[in-house]
Amino acid sequence: MRAKGRRRWVPLFLLPALATAAVVAAQTVPSPKLPSRKTASFGEPIPFGAYANLNAGPGGADRIDLQAAVGKTPIVLCYFSAGDPRSVAVLRDVQDLAVRLGTERIAVYGVTTLSGTMDVAKLRERVRELNLRVPVLYDDGPTISFQLMILRIPSISIFDKEGRLRLSNGGSLKQALEYKMDLADAIRRVAETGRLGTYGMLPNYYPAVEMVGERYRDFEAPMAGEKGTRTLSSLFRAGMVNVLIFWAQDCPHCRKSLPAIDAWFREHPDEVNIVTAAQVSGEAGRVRTEEYVQREKLTLPTFLDQDFKIGRQYLISSTPTVFIIRPDGVIDSVLLTSEADYGAVFEAKRKQILRI
Repeated sequence: MRAKGRRRWVPLFLLPALATAAVVAAQTVPSPKLPSRKTASFGEPIPFGAYANLNAGPGGADRIDLQAAVGKTPIVLCYFSAGDPRSVAVLRDVQDLAVRLGTERIAVYGVTTLSGTMDVAKLRERVRELNLRVPVLYDDGPTISFQLMILRIPSISIFDKEGRLRLSNGGSLKQALEYKMDLADAIRRVAETGRLGTYGMLPNYYPAVEMVGERYRDFEAPMAGEKGTRTLSSLFRAGMVNVLIFWAQDCPHCRKSLPAIDAWFREHPDEVNIVTAAQVSGEAGRVRTEEYVQREKLTLPTFLDQDFKIGRQYLISSTPTVFIIRPDGVIDSVLLTSEADYGAVFEAKRKQILRI
């Protein structure tokens, strides 16, 4: 999915062929009487409907009347995809927090819909394999997605005890809302009091920032222009600040930034050590990436991140994403902007980390 604005979003949540998917769904799950497709207003209730529960049994009845649940307890909706590990992990985090707080004080619902060629029966099977303990609502239409303006996953929305929408677009329980208050604190507050201030649509969350303070994760992968594989650790230089850049050939901001970084690196080879990892999908993606590297005469060592396996290890949700790694292997910081003067940033970070 391409986001509006400056950056390219990694395609974690796609809803292609919705018209076809809706036909398949109608043949498998009785279509409920859905509320009007009207986007939500913060601080106001939303007219929900009844939805098929893809996790019937451990997650309750076959059908969930969400409208009937409004006004009984605060509600947290977590929009996710059964095929996206990170969004599933966030749903588990929300589920576990609700269990600790008491399910009589707050209700959690997973929400998902069809994507690609998957039908409802297959989606239900995938959901059941996750062994969740909360209801998982099948968003036919999709309607809830439209009401809450879901653009990416995971997406957490909170409703107070009166059913008023207080926030949406939450990407993690660790996401900060204000000083010394994160999304987990907001859920605790609304569970304890039934009330919460209106925070509106939260800024997009970049989970890669959670890796600051952790040791870098080693991996082995093929390299552009080489045979065989290498490990990341084999390319790191001892005693230096190392930089790991995630990018993609079809990302316009990467195509602008990477040649400039490569040019700076050629002029400053002893300032920092730079390694890159290019997102690659399939053989055609590999060919396009290698052709781009050759065409631009890039000298930076480039791993080929086939099917985003490395990117998932580093919680990448957009490109370019740049990790600054200290000589001891601990991640010092993460750069998310595509408009930085990277050379100046690398020089400043080197002086700060090495205290020179």
